[in-house]
Amino acid sequence: FVSCDDCIEKWIENDKMEKLADLWKSICPERFVNTNIDHAEFPKGVYLAAKKTFLASECSQSMFLIGKTGSAKTRVGLLLLKRSLLAGKSISVLWPENLPKLSTSYNSDTFDRFASYQVLLVDDALMTACRDAKQTEHLKQLIDVRMRHMKTTIFTSQVGQEAFKDGKQYGELDSADLERVDAIMRRLREECQIVNFAEPTVSKFEEQF
Repeated sequence: FVSCDDCIEKWIENDKMEKLADLWKSICPERFVNTNIDHAEFPKGVYLAAKKTFLASECSQSMFLIGKTGSAKTRVGLLLLKRSLLAGKSISVLWPENLPKLSTSYNSDTFDRFASYQVLLVDDALMTACRDAKQTEHLKQLIDVRMRHMKTTIFTSQVGQEAFKDGKQYGELDSADLERVDAIMRRLREECQIVNFAEPTVSKFEEQF
């Protein structure tokens, strides 16, 4: 039979995902598995633009997704990660709660493992790391190692560098905290395509899942 290019591409993608279903299930939390990009509250335009840039680089362009809670930046990050999996890349996610473990496990297999994935999603770790000098240093070194070895990192953050200039609204960040954040931000801006998300609407997309 004859099918359009989009239908063929979708069939191939579904076929690949059937084979990779168990691996994806172990990486992607259940809450994010069934993201509907056609949902009225999903930032589809932002996602499609980020996806176009990401796929044009063959999943090698690091991305820095900036948006408030509820803006779906984590969902977009996971969708880009899924594209990396379909492209045959090794992938993983560093969640905020894993950052302290990364710190205590520095120079161990844990650090090396996160450093070695071809594509790594680092989700909202900045706010966690900036209040602890040790965690910030290890996160910075993880980014440095990945940059040095040309690994792709998708980084999400609630705020960009500008919003950190006055740290009071983020739990009284002191000058040392802000310096640590600035050091990481400089690295991300050197390496990443910046993607800004609009403010979420009142009927937040995330609250409907």
